[in-house]
Amino acid sequence: MKRFVCLLVTLFCVFKAGAQEYAVINGVVEEKGLTSLRLYKVVDGNAVECGKYSIREDRTFRIEYVPEREGFYAIGYAEKKNMFYLKKGDQVNLRVLERTNIALEGKNSAENEVLFKWFAYADYLIRNAQNWMEGPLCTYVEFFPEFERLEKELPAFRKTLKSGNKHFDRLLDRVIDYQMDYWAMRFVQTPRSVHPKDENIPAYYREMMNKRTVDARLLELPFGTSMFRLYLIMAKRFYAQNGTIEEANAKMLEFIQNSRCRELFLEKVVFEGCRGYLEFMECKNAYRKYLQSEDVIAHVNQMEITLQAKDSGVAPDFTYPDVNGKFVSLSDFKGKIVLIDVWATWCGPCQEQMSHLLKLEEELRDSGIVFLGVSLDKAVDREKWLRMIGEKGLKGVQLFADGWSQITKDYEIKGIPRFIVVGKDGKLVARQAPAPSDPALKQMLLELLKK
Repeated sequence: MKRFVCLLVTLFCVFKAGAQEYAVINGVVEEKGLTSLRLYKVVDGNAVECGKYSIREDRTFRIEYVPEREGFYAIGYAEKKNMFYLKKGDQVNLRVLERTNIALEGKNSAENEVLFKWFAYADYLIRNAQNWMEGPLCTYVEFFPEFERLEKELPAFRKTLKSGNKHFDRLLDRVIDYQMDYWAMRFVQTPRSVHPKDENIPAYYREMMNKRTVDARLLELPFGTSMFRLYLIMAKRFYAQNGTIEEANAKMLEFIQNSRCRELFLEKVVFEGCRGYLEFMECKNAYRKYLQSEDVIAHVNQMEITLQAKDSGVAPDFTYPDVNGKFVSLSDFKGKIVLIDVWATWCGPCQEQMSHLLKLEEELRDSGIVFLGVSLDKAVDREKWLRMIGEKGLKGVQLFADGWSQITKDYEIKGIPRFIVVGKDGKLVARQAPAPSDPALKQMLLELLKK
């Protein structure tokens, strides 16, 4: 009998311990048409799906999940993820509102009560900077004063955000800084009817990357790595004396003190943003000392192999009519260096590069380099194309591709202007070369002439 009782006690303890491993997320869904929700964990500052859960007919749901670690999770779907806090044994009660926004419902953990208190304080910033597409757009005239008011009152409000969980309280303290940065940066990077000039920008933008540094807590956020690109834009605009990407990268590496964050910035923003194999290798040689983790090193090496294969093969040939209707092919110029400019009359950035291109052409006029323009204008705009060639004084060989034709597929062109460099042997040198306004393009061409 004693053995039986002991067995029951043991089974009860095992069951109880197992139950305490689970976190339970219950909720009511107000949003119509929503049939399921996804749960996301955070891995290196990215939201990674860890389960899909159906919504019952009575518009409720229940998720039982064993958290791999204590921290922030998110619920929603691909385009809309809402953050909350989760640890083993938690009971989370949510209400999913229209547009998949969430609110707490009933009893919840102390951590989520504090977190959503912070969200309520920052509601104006969330609505107008993060979820800006869901309502009427405000301009900087309204946004900046409200942002500055909330920032000024924030130190006093922070003191009220205590959950009793030291780990959470320390994490939230820095997360508040990151979210304030995120909303500030996101606002100026989204479409508005009026955009601020530099003199209209609050001092916050010029100070945020000097007041603190990035630590590992950024990677606790489901949007953490997306902030690297936003910070880089700010670094180039406000912290680079000459506005160069090299200065901006240097500022970022100073700003990011955590080694893992630094690696991910280089991997996800710098290396993935390279416009071709040559630029990639320059960046890799400049920043390889920061790469330490096996997974990052392996991915960067694979990127090198992929880019080398793309940029070292024979350049895909194309044939289009010139201004006189004569068909001209890229392969006609084998034995010469070719700079291809893919553009269109309706493209503003393309026109901005024209004066730089003409200057480059003049500087290299005796070099034998072929300057080959390819217009993506449609057939109905052929006369407009011819007029612009005359009005802008465009030189070199000008071809008419009649819309987004085969060249855009072969060279993976999704935006213009696009500049491509082909070597004398007919092989690609740079699938995405620097623009003529960038001195790096001239340097690239001069290096090729030496070979």
